[in-house]
Parts: sequence; C-alpha cells; structure tokens
Amino acid sequence: MTNSGDATANYIIRFKANGEIHEVEAAEEDPDDSGSESGDLSLPVGTYDVTAEVVDSQNNVQTFTQTVEVVENTPPTEPSLNNPSDEATGVSRQPTLDWSASDPDGGTLSYTVKLEKGNPDPETNIATGLTDSSLAVSDLDYDSTYYWRIVATDEHGGTTAGPVWQFTTKPSPMMID
Repeated sequence: MTNSGDATANYIIRFKANGEIHEVEAAEEDPDDSGSESGDLSLPVGTYDVTAEVVDSQNNVQTFTQTVEVVENTPPTEPSLNNPSDEATGVSRQPTLDWSASDPDGGTLSYTVKLEKGNPDPETNIATGLTDSSLAVSDLDYDSTYYWRIVATDEHGGTTAGPVWQFTTKPSPMMID
C-alpha cells in the first residue's frame, strides 16, 4: 500500500485465521514517505483473505484485499562434506573447507562455519553469513586435529546443522642441523 504523502496515514490489516478475525494496526505513518509498506504477520499454514485499511488524518479510508497463501518453510538439507575428506591426514595448514547443502524450497542459503582445534564439539564461529559453500582458512597449527561443522540457514530462518567432521594437518617440517 502507498501513502500519497499529503496526510498522516494509519494502517489497519485484518485477517481471518481459524475462524477468528485478527487486526494489526500501525499508526501515524510518516506523511513524507511515499513508498510501499510491508511487514511480517505470523499465520498458520493456509489460505487467507487479508484486508488492509488505510485511514488518513481526514478519516478518508482506502481498503485493499488480497488472498495470500501461507506455506510451511522446509529447512535446508543437511550439509554434506566435499573437502577435505572426513578424518583426512596430512592436510595443508591453509585448507579450503568445501561443503554442499540446498534449500528444498529453492531459497537462498547462508552458512556459519564452526572450527576448533582439539574439540570434537566445535562451538567457535570462524565465519557467519557466508553465501559461498567454501571457505579458505589459514594459519592452522602443524600436526593438529581440527573439528568443524556447517550450519546452513535459509532466508526464512530455518536452520540445519551438519555433522562434525575432522582433519589433521601435516606434521611440522624437519629441521636438519
């Protein structure tokens, strides 16, 4: 809905869910804002006729009705490992961690990477909000076991944590006297 900019507008959104009529009201919209307004309503899965009323300061009323379908969000698939392989040894101290996941609803995913040395239940986030399904890490210690996991998040907030994987970095180079 659009505020024409000539008067303060109040918005009333009405919807019927499970036989009950609900109202959401947003008062005193900025009169200089001529943009469209939107917001989130939490509704159970189903189809609804949503009616919005715009009432300006002179009590002029405009009504808009639209049928909306609320569908259940399916969380992302469990992240799967591409590289390095689980329990790999001799891994570079600067590996690229690579994984795959998808959103059954076709949405965009972001990822959180958790990585810790010696902790089989990694909690430390080394990257959040990634949109690529790989991450180059650096400065890992020699001859150390690292545990990592991916948490995939879809654009509607659905999350799926992958299993914990591990790898061991290569030994320190030998010094010859």
